[in-house]
Amino acid sequence: MFLRKTPTGEGGPVSNINPFGFSSEQNVERAMPQPTDMSGGPVVLATNESGAVIKKITATPVAGFTFLGTGTSTSLRYVEKGTGRINDIGLINPAEVPVRVSTDTQSRVVLAYFLSQGKVVIRFKENDNGTLTAVFSSLASTSSSPSKNIPGTILAFDTTAAGDKAVFVLQDGVGSMITTANGDGSGAKVLWKSTLQDFVPQGLTKTVAVQTKASRTSSGSVFLLSGGVPQLYLSGASGFRANISPDTNWAVFSDYENTNSPLQIFDKNKNQRWDIFLATLPEKCAWSKVRSEIFYCFEFKGEFLNLPDDWYKGKVFLNASRLWKISAKTIQEIVLADMSSLTEAIDPTNLSLSGGDRLLGFINKHDSSLWLVDLTGVRPLF
Repeated sequence: MFLRKTPTGEGGPVSNINPFGFSSEQNVERAMPQPTDMSGGPVVLATNESGAVIKKITATPVAGFTFLGTGTSTSLRYVEKGTGRINDIGLINPAEVPVRVSTDTQSRVVLAYFLSQGKVVIRFKENDNGTLTAVFSSLASTSSSPSKNIPGTILAFDTTAAGDKAVFVLQDGVGSMITTANGDGSGAKVLWKSTLQDFVPQGLTKTVAVQTKASRTSSGSVFLLSGGVPQLYLSGASGFRANISPDTNWAVFSDYENTNSPLQIFDKNKNQRWDIFLATLPEKCAWSKVRSEIFYCFEFKGEFLNLPDDWYKGKVFLNASRLWKISAKTIQEIVLADMSSLTEAIDPTNLSLSGGDRLLGFINKHDSSLWLVDLTGVRPLF
């Protein structure tokens, strides 16, 4: 997640935010009043021949979510956009209704991230001047301490692959400082200081990656922060964005100078690249939690001349047509779900897999509704 520079001040405000990882003054979704109807549970909207089942979890706009449990997840926790309410909902029974987790609400919430298996939440709320304030809350017990603002000016944010630590890009004078820390900002470990500020972090298993923000008109690079010295991992010439596997052995990335296939796979150990003839963005892919070389991607419909910029700025929607499973090692690929039968347009963002790769959750950019593809019934062919 990338946030723009903001004036310094008390309470740690942060500025206009693009929930897809890059800055854009046009792309802040205002926290409008939200519906309060909490009735109804998951609704099955399509069942594919592969066994994949597409479900709409809630029509209430969602700021962020996480699956609960480390094994076979049967419920998830989410934050309502606008109201900041935190709810749990079961995923099996259509009669399930959301259950309120905490009475602590934060108005005008536009983004939320969970840590520690849903026991910690960080909510980003919009201020009157367009900046954002990050608020830390512990959900470990009913007697948890009150919510508090996270200090400092946060330029960008992510969580580690294990979900136990936060990754902050903080304003440091005219430059920035990349740290890992607890959700409230305490226990910070400085990974790197830079004279630049426009970095996008990605939390991995044993390290943190930072990359320059993507634009069709400029080149970009991604670095691994190990031992205090940034190590160049990968670079590209146009619209470069990398989504790295948690173990860093693979990456799916975009480079629009490669006119054959803007989307490619990178094998770090062999230092080789392969084209993927698939219309998608790295942000629309998620790495397997079972096998490090497997990833899942939503293909979109249509042709667009100015990606990724127009998508970041909200000028176009990239509506999903199919969900693919791909092996970065063997380049095998298979369609798991066909979205064409759905009556609603879906532009998947904020992808997240549950344990065992059984559930793939995402937020629809059109209206911030929460969806998932249930892969429990899919027979693995590779």
